[in-house]
Amino acid sequence: DAAPAQPAPRSIGDVAAAAGIDPSSLWSPLCLCILSSSHYPLAFKSALLALNSLASASVVAPLDVAVETILMHLVDHVPRPVAGGPVVRFALHPALPALHVACSSLEELPATDYSVDTLLATLKPRQLIKVIALLLLEWQVVVVSADAELRFAACELLLLLLHPFEW
Repeated sequence: DAAPAQPAPRSIGDVAAAAGIDPSSLWSPLCLCILSSSHYPLAFKSALLALNSLASASVVAPLDVAVETILMHLVDHVPRPVAGGPVVRFALHPALPALHVACSSLEELPATDYSVDTLLATLKPRQLIKVIALLLLEWQVVVVSADAELRFAACELLLLLLHPFEW
């Protein structure tokens, strides 16, 4: 006689419980990630921080509009800035301050929150020159750091240092 088959788990919580993991440790009310072919990290960061603030406030008082609806408005109705053109201002929600995004002209360096001092404090000048040379030769470079903010800053700054060059 064969043993009776166990019913298949029906949810992530069931799978976690079957594995001996507390299902509440896997739950998150909302996770947002912006994937874009446009490079506007400061605007994206501001938008995500504003949405996080709005979502955090919704624990106390429910939102009149779903966060997903706010994001769809952002994607469908906010124009993409033009290099050297006017600043695009938009509001994600009436309860939030207006955000803005601009695209510097092709002759100007792009805006960033980071200083090159960050790279120089982390890499020796010879290492930094070698990384830039590899990037100019179109080699793939992997940036590794346990600090996510430092990893992002390094990538941003390396892109910034490549800005004046054209292929």
